Amino acid sequence: MPATRGLVSAEGDSLVAGVRAVVAGGDGATFLPFQRVVRGTDGRWEVFDVPEVDGERGT
Repeated sequence: MPATRGLVSAEGDSLVAGVRAVVAGGDGATFLPFQRVVRGTDGRWEVFDVPEVDGERGT
């Protein structure tokens, strides 16, 4: 998917039935640091960039 090109990505859990979620980010040593989250249904995707907090990324 174009929104995750160049990033390490993994399918994530969604709490909404029928919605797929993908998390993507840089290559962390142990954990995937979130840079972007993509969610969607039926081929329509929404892209959310995850901001750093105090210079750190969530994992």
